[in-house]
Amino acid sequence: MSRSLWPRAVVLGLLSCVVVGMCAVACAAMTLEEARQLTRVAHEAGLAGDYEQAAALAKRVWEEFGDVDVCWLTPDSVLPYPNLDLYDWPAVKQATKDAIMRTHQSLGKQRFYVEVRGIHTTFVLEVAYRDLKAWDEYEAYLKEKLAHQPADYRERVLQEFRENPQRFPKITRGPSHPPLNPSPPRTVWALARRAAEALEVGVTWVEAEGTALFSKGERVLLVRPGDITATLDGDPFPLEGTPYIHHDRLILPLSALTQAFHITVTPLEQASVHYWLPK
Repeated sequence: MSRSLWPRAVVLGLLSCVVVGMCAVACAAMTLEEARQLTRVAHEAGLAGDYEQAAALAKRVWEEFGDVDVCWLTPDSVLPYPNLDLYDWPAVKQATKDAIMRTHQSLGKQRFYVEVRGIHTTFVLEVAYRDLKAWDEYEAYLKEKLAHQPADYRERVLQEFRENPQRFPKITRGPSHPPLNPSPPRTVWALARRAAEALEVGVTWVEAEGTALFSKGERVLLVRPGDITATLDGDPFPLEGTPYIHHDRLILPLSALTQAFHITVTPLEQASVHYWLPK
């Protein structure tokens, strides 16, 4: 595979601003910033032709976090605001609009460029596997990535891969996976322990019953993997999606906690615990 598949800079000039969509996931073993840094290092290894290193680092992040999006400024960027958070899309959009207005007001004599590079973990991993022609590893990865998809869809994708792995398209999301900009709003998934810590909710795993117990104040929520109905203070409590286990970690809809315990979160707080399904 040609190294041209490894994406280069996305230049944002006067009339455009494209930032890789934010995705924030976290776990006890690795911080979000560490995951983003490892993904970036993996991407740079791929650009340098070290596909084994790229695959190893990207696989580590994917297994612990799911799919992490990374974006960073280039050294030549000139920002309207020095402390702009690239993962805060409304702020980036407003900053770009301000830059355009300033340029118009200065009659083109002053320019504000924002140059951003971006990548996400599964793209790095898939391209590295293809460049290595590591088809067995690629197929094993696909089986795990598609494990929660409908069986007919999963088998169709795997058969397509087996017939021509070299030209296999990148699978980023299946038919049941929420799009990046859905309407109505998508289900926000979260690593249970990370979300509980962020929302200051107590959490205990009851091994004998295979159940996660969440508590805050006098309220108690019991969540069982594979069961779309939880129990809140002894009563049935329907969830937005079915919780499941991925790499020994419980994944559940964030709304299970926010609704059960009447917690309001901001978009950035939501992003800090958002877990993108590895599908």
